[in-house]
Amino acid sequence: MNFLAHNSPASARAEADRTLQHPLGHLDSFPFIFDIASGKGSIPRPDDGPAPRVSFTRVEDIGRMVAAALDLEEWTYDTGSMAGDIVSLDSLHKWVEEITGVLFVLCSQLFDEY
Repeated sequence: MNFLAHNSPASARAEADRTLQHPLGHLDSFPFIFDIASGKGSIPRPDDGPAPRVSFTRVEDIGRMVAAALDLEEWTYDTGSMAGDIVSLDSLHKWVEEITGVLFVLCSQLFDEY
């Protein structure tokens, strides 16, 4: 999933002009961690710890893995797993601000409160 496509300029253009391809294709979008349109974000954290690392896997990543798996002679649990881009939420926060030019109002919540 293109996790930053929700309310992106490309998304808005596709909503206005149905002849354009939406950045998420046929998938619905929703704000995740960062709401780009409102300039707000919420990062879950463990007690006194760093922000977690997360994997963002796009539809194209899944397609490539499935295509490669079809060429395997045998599929077992130990064959492997799949993960997209793995980043810390603190790094993602910095990138979102750099790319959008917007300083986000950020709320950190403990895992138990999330």
